[in-house]
Amino acid sequence: MDYTFLFLTILITILITKLFLWLYRSNKNLPPSPRVCFPIIGHLHLLKQPLLHRTLLHLSHSLGPVFSLRLGSRLAVVVSSPAAAEECFLTKNDIVLANRPRFTMGKYVAYDYTSMVTAPYGDHWRNLRRITALEVFSTHRLNGSAEIRHDEVKRLLQKLHGLSVQRPAKSILLICHVLLGFSLVIDDYARMRIKHLVIIYFTSFLVITTLYSKSVGVNLVDCTNRNLVEINYPDLVVGEPMTERFLSFYVYSAQEKKNLINFGFISDHIIIQVELRPLLTGLTLNVIMRMMTGKRFCEEDEGGKEKISLEFQELVAEILELSSADNPVDFLPALQWYDYKDYIKRAKKVGEKMDSLLQGFLDEHRASKGRLEFTNTMIAHLLDSQEKEPHYYNDDTIKGLILMMVIGGTDTSALTVESAMSNLLNHASTSV
Repeated sequence: MDYTFLFLTILITILITKLFLWLYRSNKNLPPSPRVCFPIIGHLHLLKQPLLHRTLLHLSHSLGPVFSLRLGSRLAVVVSSPAAAEECFLTKNDIVLANRPRFTMGKYVAYDYTSMVTAPYGDHWRNLRRITALEVFSTHRLNGSAEIRHDEVKRLLQKLHGLSVQRPAKSILLICHVLLGFSLVIDDYARMRIKHLVIIYFTSFLVITTLYSKSVGVNLVDCTNRNLVEINYPDLVVGEPMTERFLSFYVYSAQEKKNLINFGFISDHIIIQVELRPLLTGLTLNVIMRMMTGKRFCEEDEGGKEKISLEFQELVAEILELSSADNPVDFLPALQWYDYKDYIKRAKKVGEKMDSLLQGFLDEHRASKGRLEFTNTMIAHLLDSQEKEPHYYNDDTIKGLILMMVIGGTDTSALTVESAMSNLLNHASTSV
């Protein structure tokens, strides 16, 4: 028993000594770092979510524009000044800093670190860059896909216009519900009648305008005395008897008018609130997938409801979640031994599903070779090149390119456009 205790004491002492020696040697010639650095986790305790950039900004104020952080078993250098960033990436140092860290997702999703985003700098990476420059971003390819981008932007504008047209009709039904005290049962005929019967707007006072036949004319009811007024209209509307529920209309006082405006039912100027991010994500996803596969992945059914390829969307969302920088498995290797929170299991599963889906695109193009909709896609061009150079254009390379284009282009483009729109709205006086 005493020997066991002595052995454990010596072992722990050796491990701690080696740890401090490793930290001492690795800290030579490094940028400054925060003083508090715990064993094992390092500076991970300093990275507070969700405002990680604010934390890094605060550290840069005290440590300078270039500082280092030890994130578990990984060393990171933070560069926060344009001059330092230019020296790192626009000079001869760009090759030194070209490699990316090997995270778990790169192994199970990015074809064992062979995709362009996860591959180390070398011959394979340079070949992937050459393929991307020729088959995706060349002037000829971009000009060939210009019609796709124009069509998707046009569809987005039409959708936004449709939202602006539908909102006033919904507002009228809401106002009728508040004013009349009951919900209207709308069929096609009643919808047509209400469209011509009820127009509600505000100027300096509340006006309810009811349109009748030409012989009856137009009745206007002025509510300036701030009292509830009961109004009985004639028994005929467009030549038909009115039902009892249509006989009484109540005009609200100025306070009720204010409440209606505050609740957003009606206003002097109709303002439509639109969440741009899902629309922009659908736009970029459709552009990328039409360029790659010739198919749209965000469609609308007959009712105008957007029908999305849920499987593909869920896979992309899960890959982005597992690839985020806050997964402790990538910084604390000991957590991989017992698969912390089933991280490795989830990574393997999502990688297999995505690979099966991407392989289906390749098989579909091979089986439908010569069809018009598949003649000018990126997959078709890559498969043609595969016949000439099968070693460079293997299936994993093609699938990796598709995956990286989708993962790297969908959310980033949508967030960039959304941020630009936000800045334009917040600085309308300075925008051109």
